[in-house]
Amino acid sequence: MKLTAILLLSLLCYFQFLMAQPIVKIGGHEDPFAMEKEVYWYLNQLGIQENIHLTVIFTSIIPKGFDGLTVSRKILGNGYQVLMVRINKALVERQQQKVLAHEMIHVKQYAKGELKLLKSNTVVWLGKKHRLSKIHHRGPWEKEAYRNDHVLAVQQRQKPDITTLASFKSKADSLVYMREVQH
Repeated sequence: MKLTAILLLSLLCYFQFLMAQPIVKIGGHEDPFAMEKEVYWYLNQLGIQENIHLTVIFTSIIPKGFDGLTVSRKILGNGYQVLMVRINKALVERQQQKVLAHEMIHVKQYAKGELKLLKSNTVVWLGKKHRLSKIHHRGPWEKEAYRNDHVLAVQQRQKPDITTLASFKSKADSLVYMREVQH
């Protein structure tokens, strides 16, 4: 009896692992479905397959001097890391795209454990502690994001339209495609 229960529990854990994927929610955008597809494209390009629950909000409530902000909130009981991206909705669309690319690089950093928020003023970047300050844009995690955000945003704008399920690289893309076909 115990062996059967252990086997069933092991199988359940294995199937949960196979079904694991990022969960994305969009708020404050005029076309949340299109934005969701864009976010999944970034997740695929950045190789993010970790269990994250990502909320992207376009809002006017953002700290002064910021165009965007990514925060790691907590780890849920199901193993999902909760991440929130806030983007200034007052920005023009092209700037919002670049800010989203920049913030998605931070999502990758958090999801892969490269960047961890310890306290409101301390982060760990690749195992080394850093104090946050008003010059946050000089941190090495920001340097990676600034170095790659423009190229990533341009690639996203120039991506070809995908029309067949066989052309997808990840299950996240195929789920978005399948949802689109159903509508």
